[in-house]
Amino acid sequence: MSDEEKIKRLQEELRLARQEVLHLSRLAELGKLVAVVAHEASQPLMGIKAFAQILRRRHDDDEFIGPKVRLIEQQARNMESILNNLKQFARRESGREQACQPGPVLQAVRQLLGEYARKKEATLIVEADNDLPAVPLS
Repeated sequence: MSDEEKIKRLQEELRLARQEVLHLSRLAELGKLVAVVAHEASQPLMGIKAFAQILRRRHDDDEFIGPKVRLIEQQARNMESILNNLKQFARRESGREQACQPGPVLQAVRQLLGEYARKKEATLIVEADNDLPAVPLS
């Protein structure tokens, strides 16, 4: 494989990695939005449940109102379950956290792109110690 082919392959890999990072960022934002929506929807739902319980206590024996109040309570419980699942989803972590040493990665990039930079009469400088602290990835 020629240097240009390697560079094109690496550029494509970089493009795909950037797309994946963007996608993961959007998913993280979606998780935050889900948590906010679930929390905000929980507040009025608690009010609906409380009023339905009051109505049931007062009108449970009423042939017309009783069944409708029980249906409201059942649907409120279903909605509460859905909101709890959304909250749990928003809190869920996407796997075990790993760490990456940036120094060796940067040096590998320098080696891979060094020849290409020389051909283009560019200078590629990477100043990174191999003992930099690990960067957490998840």
